[in-house]
Amino acid sequence: MKKQILFSLVLFAGLSLMSYAQTTYKIAVSNFKFTPNSLTGVKIGDHIEFDWSSGDHTATSVSVPATATTFDFPMTSSNTVGTYTVQVAGTYNYQCSIHGAGMAGSFVVDAATSISTVKINEMSIEPNPAHDFVNLKFGDLQAGTVKLVIYDMLGKMILSKDIEHTSTDEIHSLDVSNLSSGIYLVYINTGTSTSKAHRLVKR
Repeated sequence: MKKQILFSLVLFAGLSLMSYAQTTYKIAVSNFKFTPNSLTGVKIGDHIEFDWSSGDHTATSVSVPATATTFDFPMTSSNTVGTYTVQVAGTYNYQCSIHGAGMAGSFVVDAATSISTVKINEMSIEPNPAHDFVNLKFGDLQAGTVKLVIYDMLGKMILSKDIEHTSTDEIHSLDVSNLSSGIYLVYINTGTSTSKAHRLVKR
């Protein structure tokens, strides 16, 4: 069993967080329409990617499930891609804030996740809020190569880093000096499962 776990960790160590299991749904943004403008079967952990085709528009959330983050992507020739990572099940409605309800769409997220989830309840991030560095402890996470990934509140991946984890009391120092001030979501991925989100505040 241990050999199988180690093999999985090595196999997936070089991949981005959950990329092997997630689905990216692409929505074209052109004059006065989103194509497709309705999606179902989206799962937690999947990505919604808005791709600009023509015109000046936005992809702006109108209503999202409770606790889900909102999104507001400018869609122009200089802002051609907006990606939202789904973390909460429910119905999401969005529209172009320039053209209103006549240019709208929605997607429905199932309660099921795209990958298995392991809760790392003992994970700590200190200091938090942080300025330049944070110290991370992963608690009872099994030893091996893990991937630490940080997303901003719009679902954009900001940082991805492989970490060699050897023991429960090990402290991992992370440089966050290049992050802009704000709130971020921190995940740990083992290759077969991912942690719940942990909040990091950068000042």
